[in-house]
Amino acid sequence: RFKTPVDNSRKPFVHRLRSKPNAVEPLPLPSATSTDQLIKMIRSSATTDGGPRLYEFQDHPYKTEIERFAPSQEMISACEPQMYKSMEETELVWVTSEDVLMNLSKELLEQKAFAVDLENHSYRSFQGFTCLMQISTREKDYLIDTLELREHMHVLNESFTDP
Repeated sequence: RFKTPVDNSRKPFVHRLRSKPNAVEPLPLPSATSTDQLIKMIRSSATTDGGPRLYEFQDHPYKTEIERFAPSQEMISACEPQMYKSMEETELVWVTSEDVLMNLSKELLEQKAFAVDLENHSYRSFQGFTCLMQISTREKDYLIDTLELREHMHVLNESFTDP
């Protein structure tokens, strides 16, 4: 069902980013052309004394941005609480297609703030799966089928990496 097969092995995690919005440092692209080739490159580093192989894990792709992040005064200042709208007043959008996900991405870029909740399962899975993403703005609630849109979730990176 998935375009990219699910890997439930205990291989080191390898990110699949091919672009890096809001970057301080560019995304270092590996010389490998596939995840399997990259895993082989990572695992090729054995100890010189014949001991067990050492696995070099990739740094988080946003490691530099996270380490250099300094919140603005506005982000850490107390503000007047705002009451949320009732469920009847809040539009619910079920996101199951790439078009609707693209519209959500554009709407999030216009928001000053939004809330996110993730639902995950790890039954028979080493790394687990995010099954459902819930995003709320002041006007709308979005339920995103992350299994259906697995190959397209990267479109949210721009808003998620812009503090």
